[in-house]
Amino acid sequence: MAARRKIYDLKPEQLGFQAQEQHGRMNIYEHLTPRLQILLFEAKKVQNRYGFKYCWAKNNYICLRKSDESSVVRMKTLEDLAKLTTYYRRNLISAKNN
Repeated sequence: MAARRKIYDLKPEQLGFQAQEQHGRMNIYEHLTPRLQILLFEAKKVQNRYGFKYCWAKNNYICLRKSDESSVVRMKTLEDLAKLTTYYRRNLISAKNN
């Protein structure tokens, strides 16, 4: 598994980007369809925004997990992600109002 991660852990310079440019970590997910790549990208944003501990792709689903003990949220479409985002947004607003 470690060897596989090393293969996919690319540096921006290896892809032709200039070294002085600021780039984050780059990954290639060739096993994902373009639709799932977009969904994973957006889910990673939600992960950071709402404090999810895990975000991964498995069996044509994108999965998020808030903590080690919480249940897994599986998504297949951007609409599923939008519903999750709406749920967390509402909970944050109601928590602030109380």
